[in-house]
Amino acid sequence: MAAWVPLASGIALGVAGLIGLLAQHLILFASLAPTSVMIAQQPLLASTKPYNSIVGHMIGLGAGFFAVWVLGIAAQPSVFAVHALSGARVCAALLAVAIATGLELLLDAQHPPAASTTLLAALGSLRLDWTYAGEVLVGVVAVTVAGELLRRLHPAPALPSTRPAPRELRPRASRISRWKPGRRMSAATCGRDSIRPAPCCRGSGSRARSPPCG
Repeated sequence: MAAWVPLASGIALGVAGLIGLLAQHLILFASLAPTSVMIAQQPLLASTKPYNSIVGHMIGLGAGFFAVWVLGIAAQPSVFAVHALSGARVCAALLAVAIATGLELLLDAQHPPAASTTLLAALGSLRLDWTYAGEVLVGVVAVTVAGELLRRLHPAPALPSTRPAPRELRPRASRISRWKPGRRMSAATCGRDSIRPAPCCRGSGSRARSPPCG
């Protein structure tokens, strides 16, 4: 398992990188890395399923685009280009993340790495343009499909069952442990179900509170 996670993550990212080289488009971007690692490391989580991965990233991208459009900063340069933050970019980031997480919960498409895509769009690294949207979609689909195929080749171990044990396998309480003061117990059964003889069977000299023998 320790060797499989970095291997599968690298292969999934390599698929996106290869497509980007062949198509001469920016198919490989930062938020694909946590997606590939999550799919390889925690394949049983619902948030790593193909639906969550693809829909989550596209929701995040759309929320980022919406935030910069509403605030009128879509044409401004990226914070990574000017190496400085502005108040409008900070507001766009907060608004975009809030919208994205809300929509993901509403559509049951939670995928934590998608928040990186949201920030990339809100901070200007991914521009409000159909070309960028297409590149993000192709990159996400490539990593998700590659990760899913690798998961099928190397299935994760099943989770341990949490169902209760069958009734016949459950430990039974001894009759002594179920005895209550004021309740009589027959001499034939007194101490039969206990590891140690019941006090009533050791003689009358015991002062311990014990079930009376009938």
